[in-house]
Amino acid sequence: MFRVDKVTVSDVDKGEDTIHVYKDGFKIEYNGVRDPETFVGWMMDIPDDPVTIINDEHDLEEFEDLEDETVRIIGYFEPGSAALKEFEEAAEDFMGEIEFFAVVTSKWARKVGLKRIGEVQMLRPFEEDPIFAPTSVDTEEEFEDWVEKHKEPVMQKLTLENYFNVWKDPDEDERMILAFVDEETREGRAMKKLLDKIADENAEHAGTLEIVLIDPDEFPLMVDVWEDMFGIDIEEGPQIGLVDISDVSAMSSFMLVILTLN
Repeated sequence: MFRVDKVTVSDVDKGEDTIHVYKDGFKIEYNGVRDPETFVGWMMDIPDDPVTIINDEHDLEEFEDLEDETVRIIGYFEPGSAALKEFEEAAEDFMGEIEFFAVVTSKWARKVGLKRIGEVQMLRPFEEDPIFAPTSVDTEEEFEDWVEKHKEPVMQKLTLENYFNVWKDPDEDERMILAFVDEETREGRAMKKLLDKIADENAEHAGTLEIVLIDPDEFPLMVDVWEDMFGIDIEEGPQIGLVDISDVSAMSSFMLVILTLN
């Protein structure tokens, strides 16, 4: 049964409010828009445990349905092993941001493409090849360090639930591309296919190259604002451009304007 211990709102150094949910002792940060419906929906989707053990078709379907939606990490462990415990403890620090899964039998390991006990993979959105954790990684701290190093995908889709996480703590040398793409149109599908290829072929540049995929239909109240802000006509077709993330005032305006519209 779902239970939330408490929700707190506190100020952070950037001058914004941050929302934390405490569930069963786990501290989970909310990075979505400040809209009650979105927030409640996000809370209801928080898993009961930091790691979902795949042992039936429903669990497998849940894992597969998250493809291109979020970063997923999956490992193959002996049931009840110390390594699984370390994996679970590391997962606690990423609840609400990254989805962790594990298999504990050879049957389900084969179904998710894991070949040996101790194997851990990270699957990032829009990238075909997984990232394998080194065999030496087997403690909570080592798992956390590995996840932190590789968790940024080249391309991710902007949603109401991850809105603020997308812009959080960019590096000075990072290049951010905004792509407004309506996949319901022929031009949009063609652009999406091209962006998929770019993201997959540039996986090694994750952390310095970020493509933010935006479906205008999911942000109807933002279309006019974005068109004025960037001098574009989204209705004409796919729009793509490089954003200067060093311009703090511009990025703050882009981030915060949605708050006034919800």
